[in-house]
Amino acid sequence: MTLYTMHQEPDGGAPPVLVAHGFSWSAFLLAPFWLVAQRMWMPAAIVFLIDLGAAAAARAGALQQGAALLSMVVVAAFVGLEGQELRRKAMARRGTRFSGVVSGANEIEALARSGEGDRAAGTGE
Repeated sequence: MTLYTMHQEPDGGAPPVLVAHGFSWSAFLLAPFWLVAQRMWMPAAIVFLIDLGAAAAARAGALQQGAALLSMVVVAAFVGLEGQELRRKAMARRGTRFSGVVSGANEIEALARSGEGDRAAGTGE
């Protein structure tokens, strides 16, 4: 079972957005692109600049290639570990409100357990 936090848009018309707790493999593997997809522009720019700087330093000989790669992996691991929390904070800044915690094997089951499953399917209210 995975824990999800539910976040509701201010108007309340759309079904809640579920954000899973835990490591995000997509955020780890594609850190700057994942951040852009989540509309987190500043963290994406920072990660991109760190990666670019490490690659440039390695190419110039100021940093060994192994150390440059290690720094990129560490930054990606941080984004993978903290990405969902960064996403929650970005959603709160955009005005969504926290509406609860729910668990489920996947997002569909968690949404059904929350009682919002009928609304998301268009059969409720």
